[in-house]
Amino acid sequence: ASPRPSRMKAAEDTSSLLIESGIALFGARGYDGVTTRELARGARTNISSIKYHFGGKDGLYRAVLEQIIHEITDLIGPLLLTLRNGVAEANGNRDVLTRLAREFAQTWCRTALGDPRTQKRVPPIVREVIQPSPHFTVIYNGFFRVLYDVLGELIAAAHGQAAVDEELQIRTHIIMNVVWGFIYTESLLWHQMGWNGYNRNRIEAIVPVLSDAFVLSVGLATKPAGGVQ
Repeated sequence: ASPRPSRMKAAEDTSSLLIESGIALFGARGYDGVTTRELARGARTNISSIKYHFGGKDGLYRAVLEQIIHEITDLIGPLLLTLRNGVAEANGNRDVLTRLAREFAQTWCRTALGDPRTQKRVPPIVREVIQPSPHFTVIYNGFFRVLYDVLGELIAAAHGQAAVDEELQIRTHIIMNVVWGFIYTESLLWHQMGWNGYNRNRIEAIVPVLSDAFVLSVGLATKPAGGVQ
């Protein structure tokens, strides 16, 4: 029997372990704060494996971003598609748009904050947003542009516009930070609330407040819905 399949499996395992090591270390200390030796040690392999699989540290960093965006897309992509299709079918009906916006915010909150992968996957993205590298387009084109586009379509529909102009683009950015804020700035909230992390009850306390803020920011309601879920 040929040993080729087992060698291929071992190579895939090593590649995956290096990416996992990169997610943890790049997220904690940034690109410049991590050495190839540390990355290899985290994957329990040798330094030459990084060059073999990724061409070097820079290639591994790009692979880390691509893997994270792939996972985020799997997690959030269906939700964005549902919102986009719903906005198109609503044909400007504000009651329908309000329901879609509220359902989107609620599901986003539960999915993004409740999925255990989020805690490890978000830090590298936050670092890349704050200090963009030459690979910034990986996260922007891979996910954030789609998020901007879908939220922009919702906001344009809420304001009775066929397209997103400059003002609505700015509003879209503000609203995007409403939905991402509980992830990017979670440590501030945890300290303020005396929490040591998110759990089901805490997430459910956030859901109605976040969904109200989201609907109001979009421009689909003049007052909170009183925690309607």
